[in-house]
This record gives sequence, structure tokens and C-alpha cells, in this order.
Amino acid sequence: MTRLQNISIAVILLSLVCARPQAANAALGGSAGSVASDAQILGAVAITHFSAAASNAPSLNVYAVERLTMPSGIKVNEYVGADGRVFAVSWRGMRPPDLAVLMGAYFRQYRDAAEAGGLTALGVHHASVRASDVAVETAGHMRDMWGRAWLPAMLPPAVDEQEIR
Repeated sequence: MTRLQNISIAVILLSLVCARPQAANAALGGSAGSVASDAQILGAVAITHFSAAASNAPSLNVYAVERLTMPSGIKVNEYVGADGRVFAVSWRGMRPPDLAVLMGAYFRQYRDAAEAGGLTALGVHHASVRASDVAVETAGHMRDMWGRAWLPAMLPPAVDEQEIR
């Protein structure tokens, strides 16, 4: 791994690990009702709801997506399964949102796995962390960062993880 890759990974990891911890509101693994709570904490100015069909089962609406838009322009998607629970989140913006809010109780597991060497470089500005219950991918560069986190055990059967964007 080159020095630039090491520095890029360190910057991404530092921005995520140093996120201001907050009490878990639900988010990943929580109920669809947690979306409004997350929106309030993150200061979202809009919540847009749409149903989505899985690529493996296009005739079925197997999940809903709640899009939160923050004043800074950061967009967060919370994926809610048919059981009413959030199985994934994704984001894109000038910086990452507060991942402690979005990941709820799974944030600590993610942070601990990353600090214990569970970070895998997937490119110069792309990293992945796999913990026992949660998977997280982050990428980007200055003023354009994105990522996603999901709970593999809660992923609806017809949904491929590549649909989380």
C-alpha cells in the first residue's frame, strides 16, 4: 500500500471514528419511526419517502427508502424493510453525517472493528469495515464523501447489498 493510500484511509477512518457519539435513537436495526428522530437530530430539512423494488424481485416493493436532506446538502437514505426495521443507511455529501446517530447501537461495533485492524483498503479513497453484525463502506475525496452501512442478517432475501447507495 502506498503512502497516499495509507494517508487517505487514515483520514476517512479518523473522520468516522471521531464522530460525536450520541445516544442510540434506533437507526440501523431500529423501527421506521426512528427516521423522524434521526432527521431531527441531524437537522434534516426534508424527508422524502419512496418504495423500491429489489432488483432480484422487480415486481415486489420489498423495502422503502426515507431520504433525509440536511441544510449542508448531505443526503442520507435509510432503508426500511417490509418488517418496518431499518436494515441499511447510505449517505453522500461534503462530509459524512454523524454516523453515531445513523448507526445507533452498531456504531460502537463498527468503531471497535476499525480500530482493531478490521479496515480493508479497497482503493486510494475507498475502505471497508466488516464487524460481526454490521458492514460499512466509505469512499470519497475532499467535498464529496459517500458511504453505506448495512446489517447483513437483516437484508431482505430479494435485496442485493449493491442496491444500497
